Amino acid sequence: MKKQMLFLLTLLSVLSIGAQWEDNGTNLTTMDNVGIGTTGPLRKLQVDASYSSAQIQLNRTGSNLGKVDFGGDGDGLHFWMGGYDGFGNEEFFLGMNGDVGIGTNNPSQKLQIDALYRSAQVQLNRIGNNPGKVDFGVDGDGLHFWMGGYDTFGNEEFFLGMNGDVGIGTNSPDAKLAVNGTIHAKEVKVDLIGWPDYVFKKDYRLPTLKEVEIHIMKKGHLKDIPSAKAVEGTGLFLGDINKKLLLKIEELTLYTIQQQKEIDELRQENENLRSISHRVENLEKLLLFNEE
Repeated sequence: MKKQMLFLLTLLSVLSIGAQWEDNGTNLTTMDNVGIGTTGPLRKLQVDASYSSAQIQLNRTGSNLGKVDFGGDGDGLHFWMGGYDGFGNEEFFLGMNGDVGIGTNNPSQKLQIDALYRSAQVQLNRIGNNPGKVDFGVDGDGLHFWMGGYDTFGNEEFFLGMNGDVGIGTNSPDAKLAVNGTIHAKEVKVDLIGWPDYVFKKDYRLPTLKEVEIHIMKKGHLKDIPSAKAVEGTGLFLGDINKKLLLKIEELTLYTIQQQKEIDELRQENENLRSISHRVENLEKLLLFNEE
């Protein structure tokens, strides 16, 4: 053991001229800077490699084997998990500009993760009190989110497609926003063109109630309103159905106005008949009186 320690002490003395070492039989220590490849280290440990990357290997032997190589060059700091196997194959990279690459040594953002032939996934995991977990990853389809942790594609709670379409409860949205479930909102705004106020224009042809009755008897639903079968098969657009419902409400309003006019006319005719009837009664009374 003493011979080994003496060898290490001699080696480190050569690498760092002037360093003061202490050997207590268990540890070999120094308070001075140590240089490898340099006689003037400016840090507690400085490794210089002329015209090549300065690499260090950490290697666990015996049980639970493990190895990692890391080294710096003009581009940044490279890490090889499992040992060095060539530049371009490093699993982790920290560039001189602070950009971080996982699976790439050429990140174009502050953090870039590359995964070859599979989805690139990240997990955020809170442990201890109020534990929580979320996985998110990207593949050729888009960005997937799993609340509570990844449990397979198709079960993600949130999805953002490459075309910008968003799916909640589905990873195949067929619109800018597709929700497989119930939506609870304080307000929903829909932009529409062609609001049916044209019903109140003089040239609008209001169907007769007889025509409405015939259409209902033949089709089983109001004109311009989709049937139950059509809605069950393809659903409906809220903006479109609201326009059609308003169309029917405005037509009903016109029917009500027409009927009110007819009622007023009938009421006036009834009043006129009452007045005539009252006059006739008075004439009859007068005639009877004269005859007496």
